[in-house]
This record gives sequence, structure tokens and C-alpha cells, in this order.
Amino acid sequence: MITKKKLSASVRKIIPPLMSGEAETVEISLDDAEDLYREIRIANIFTDQNGAAGSLRPGSRVDVIVEAETEAVPEQTDEHLPLS
Repeated sequence: MITKKKLSASVRKIIPPLMSGEAETVEISLDDAEDLYREIRIANIFTDQNGAAGSLRPGSRVDVIVEAETEAVPEQTDEHLPLS
């Protein structure tokens, strides 16, 4: 079984490839992450539900979904309660 969490984010910038033939990179900023860990960078290559290729643009709102096997996520105890 899989557990998952959806995080809101926005596209901050597009980074051109360092070498020709490589994909550009998209920098995504997670809204609720700590400042030091807010940005992630991935190749700006996406496909829609019909398989058509596309890419993200700066300012786009996106959702980042983190999935884990259920056994990788311990049950919540007092030690692991979410911060409010």
C-alpha cells in the first residue's frame, strides 16, 4: 500500500541547459517547506494524460506529490506529531 502527501508549489525559474542536447531545468519552490529546503530542480519535460509533451513556465502553480510505501511511514506518536 502507498501513502502520499500533496504539496503546493510554484515554478520560480527556467534554467537553460549547460550543453546542447540536454533538457532545460525547472526550479520549483515548495510553499510549506523550510527556507533552506524550499527549492527543487528537475528536468522540464512533462507529458499530459494523452502523452503529449509539454513544459512548465515561470509562475505556474503546481502540485508536488510525495509517495512512500506504507511500511516506510511510522504511525504517529507524540514524538512524531506534525508541527502546527
